[in-house]
Amino acid sequence: MKKGFLGAIAGTAAIASTLLMPGTASAATVYTSDQCSSNQNIGCFVLEYTVSDSWGTGVCFVTNKSEYNHTGRSVTSGATQTTYRYIFERRNWCASIGSGDMNGHGQALRNNAAWAQNRDTRAHTVYYSPGYYGAAKTYAVDQYGLLGSLRNDNASSKRSS
Repeated sequence: MKKGFLGAIAGTAAIASTLLMPGTASAATVYTSDQCSSNQNIGCFVLEYTVSDSWGTGVCFVTNKSEYNHTGRSVTSGATQTTYRYIFERRNWCASIGSGDMNGHGQALRNNAAWAQNRDTRAHTVYYSPGYYGAAKTYAVDQYGLLGSLRNDNASSKRSS
């Protein structure tokens, strides 16, 4: 009787441990230069990697929302975590696609932007630090130009409400 009782406890413990063990979590990293939901990226805030005099060239990042951290973000859905890393890429919505300049392609967005263009319907402000802190420069609708003192020191951007 004692042997059967201990066996039953051991069997129950084995089943319980199987049921209580978390499933295998999966993770993925996605490199993206597009966080804009606008049709064909027409109404977006554009950050460019390089400039030619006062005009952006070649590779860019676009968004039409606030970006808390220009490094990227993580999204968890069930047991899957997806990390989005923001980068510069050559796209048809970059300011001067015809330049052929590929400098910066694949580079991280954070602390690498030189120029901005606001084609969104709301103003965007670029900040020195993540979380919308520090020195800032605001771009009104249809405004564009150099990031000035924030050139290569961009860490977040906020869309006005």
